[in-house]
Amino acid sequence: MASLPFTSLADGGPKKEQKKQSGGSKSKTAEADITVAKLDIRVGLIRKAEKHPDADSLYVEEIDVGEDTPRTVVSGLVKFIPLEEMQVALSKHLLVFLDILVMQCVTGS
Repeated sequence: MASLPFTSLADGGPKKEQKKQSGGSKSKTAEADITVAKLDIRVGLIRKAEKHPDADSLYVEEIDVGEDTPRTVVSGLVKFIPLEEMQVALSKHLLVFLDILVMQCVTGS
């Protein structure tokens, strides 16, 4: 019978062994930079929701997260939440994961 890839911890609990990556493109420093502390999670309120004019599977929402102006968010929720429910959600609070970098849309002129 083959043994399972577990080793015991000092407290006696099992710990799954991690396979070593040979020649991986990620360095230990890059992996160490990933942390929950970098997430900016806020409570927001949807002020406006409508279908994206150029994409059938996207909504465009304006969400108030306590800043001077509402944030414009594009989400792929069309397959999961009907527009009528998004309109009802206008009075509901939701959690918003904010990016540090704001996307800039380039329009052809």
